[in-house]
Amino acid sequence: MDIEDERYAMYLKMLHVDNLNSATINQFVSNYIDQNSTIITDGYKGYNKLSQKDFKHIRQSYQSDQQMYRTLHIIISNFKSFILGKYHGGIKTEQLQDYLDEFSFRFNHRKESKLLFDILLELCVFRKLNGQ
Repeated sequence: MDIEDERYAMYLKMLHVDNLNSATINQFVSNYIDQNSTIITDGYKGYNKLSQKDFKHIRQSYQSDQQMYRTLHIIISNFKSFILGKYHGGIKTEQLQDYLDEFSFRFNHRKESKLLFDILLELCVFRKLNGQ
């Protein structure tokens, strides 16, 4: 979750993982977070090696009344509602990453005035024109 300030989440990337260990976390960070970014985490030991990379790592203990903690739980709750409301909870584990990607895409483009279909179409055309 990328935050604009302590109140608003701006960008979201969710990943289904089999286990949450240091190797998994480091792979995610390497793939999706720009170097020299500041990463704020709780005290979980799996985050310990982040400071050995090109990231500024800040450990915080979160209290349930902090805004970032509430925002994270609201996002998780919204994802659950998205699955239950749109797909009636009937998803398979093999498809979970696709649903996480769709939810993240919708979240990341929620403030744009264009329809999501138009945004997706533009992304497809832009990549095709650039040979990607």
